[in-house]
Amino acid sequence: MTRDADTIVGSMDYMFVSSYLERIGDYVTNICEWIVYLKTGKLLELNSNASEDEF
Repeated sequence: MTRDADTIVGSMDYMFVSSYLERIGDYVTNICEWIVYLKTGKLLELNSNASEDEF
């Protein structure tokens, strides 16, 4: 690990970018849920994780 310190720093950057992209996706989903609510008046969960819990 001490020999490849640059690799570790670069890998951490990729991890941060992936978490930022996930957060952006969550924000986009929330905006889309608001749009559906404003157009239809119905609360709709677009990012349902129910299918992941069926293992």
